Amino acid sequence: MTTLSAEVIVVGGGPAGAALSAELAGRGRSVLLADRATFPRPKACGECVNPGAVAALGRLGLLSGVYATSPVTLRGWELVTPGGRSAWAAFPGGARALGVDRRTFDAALLAEARRRGVRVIEGVRVRHVVAGSSDAAARASGDRHSGEKYVLEGDILVGADGLRSVVAREVGALRRRPRLRKSSLTWRIRGFGPTRDRGRLLLASGITVGLAPVPGGPGQDDRWNATLVVEGKGSEGLRGRGWALLRDRLGRLTHDWVDEPRPEAGPWGSGPFDCPTSAVVVGRTLLVGDAAGYYDPLTGQGIFRALRGAELAAEAIDRALKRPRESSPSEPRRVTRLVDRTPLDGYARSLARAFSPGRRVQRAVEGVVSRPALREPALAILGRWPAGGRLLAGVTGDVPAAGAGVGMNEDTRRLDADGG
Repeated sequence: MTTLSAEVIVVGGGPAGAALSAELAGRGRSVLLADRATFPRPKACGECVNPGAVAALGRLGLLSGVYATSPVTLRGWELVTPGGRSAWAAFPGGARALGVDRRTFDAALLAEARRRGVRVIEGVRVRHVVAGSSDAAARASGDRHSGEKYVLEGDILVGADGLRSVVAREVGALRRRPRLRKSSLTWRIRGFGPTRDRGRLLLASGITVGLAPVPGGPGQDDRWNATLVVEGKGSEGLRGRGWALLRDRLGRLTHDWVDEPRPEAGPWGSGPFDCPTSAVVVGRTLLVGDAAGYYDPLTGQGIFRALRGAELAAEAIDRALKRPRESSPSEPRRVTRLVDRTPLDGYARSLARAFSPGRRVQRAVEGVVSRPALREPALAILGRWPAGGRLLAGVTGDVPAAGAGVGMNEDTRRLDADGG
């Protein structure tokens, strides 16, 4: 058995865990990150980094690495209904989103965390967690496929392990079992024709289809993310019939295909999406990203929530640790017992303030989308009212209130200028 310790143990190497780890390491904290996967790896996701998330990447100093993966710049979203209504929702103030490949995007964030001194252990599945208390450290235990066992001990432990969080389950933070049946399948598809400056959403009762351009390498500008989301009884047995459902709807979403789009990789599945939590702080354990309570990001806010949550958690953790690192990240150390609970409790309140408006907007959007009597007229109004589309895109894109320049560093401005 291998026992490792650090001031902060992070379980999960996706955007939330990698960004949090990189920020804490940059503040001089010793951080150990464990993930069950080996990076790079594919991920079921709409692969859209909205303007709020782009700004967060700039604040965290992570945008240069993302820019190196050649993301596609998006000016907004085109919304389409089965009845043929469509509306263009441009991000206000010149703000831009990014179409990314989660394989290279996540790997870039993790590489920056390593560069800042984070110890990263891949291929370790965490199975048990002890939340910790005022006089006891937090611990996670797990193993590799080879059978090698690990115990990870820290002053603070962070669950950033996604939708079906082992950490949330182990510390008793899950509020209830999922009630809403909703599942998704994501493909990487190829096809020429549609303009690549926007994402597209087909909004129908029980089925949503998302299409967004993603990087494909030099001379490969025909790569797309295609995601099918189905709810209710329609989500049963989705994998076997998913491509037929998607293919039929891609033609309704846009008629600009030069040739019929074809799958290149996938599908990757996700769901159910109904995973509420009763707490985001238990003992010395914090939850961040999807692990902190998931709601279906129809409006593309999942990665923003991961990055913004990482910022808030990093600030709280840094303040909660009462004394600086006692050794270099590679040296063993005695776990510090002094942790100030006040900033940790404040993290829960900050998270609620940051994301409650987004949840309300999400519920309102879903309330309209799920009702044909409201959906068609709503898009008709947006189609005639460009300012309304910009308002909707600004709210759901988490565009900083003072304009796209808020939180932007030189990397952000360079991306916007190069991407048009």
